Amino acid sequence: MVTDLKTKTKVKVPGSDAYVKALSDPYADLVTLAKDLGATGVDIDYEESWHADTFKSGTKKEGPWELNQTVYKYSAIIKDVIDNIKTIAPDMKLSTTPGAVGAWSGKWWGGNLKGVWYLALK
Repeated sequence: MVTDLKTKTKVKVPGSDAYVKALSDPYADLVTLAKDLGATGVDIDYEESWHADTFKSGTKKEGPWELNQTVYKYSAIIKDVIDNIKTIAPDMKLSTTPGAVGAWSGKWWGGNLKGVWYLALK
């Protein structure tokens, strides 16, 4: 459970802690699997609009909002994969499929990942 500091609303974050119990890094496992399969790289197809909508922030109830938490999550995933590629398979490449509006620098009204890649690169 995550508690919003402003509203005190509790939100259940989906997922499993199995990787913690197994003392494993799922992104290292992804890179290792790709290497073991002889792949030349990994592709991150990030489409968690639900995450952006759930963890949006801003001062106006009806928007526009900010998707800073999702930008942070996406950036952290990509950084983890890059670090693991450098360690496990340095010749491997990383690609990601940006959404149609992922590089948009305008206001975000929810429902998509508008600007997530633009903001991740800032």
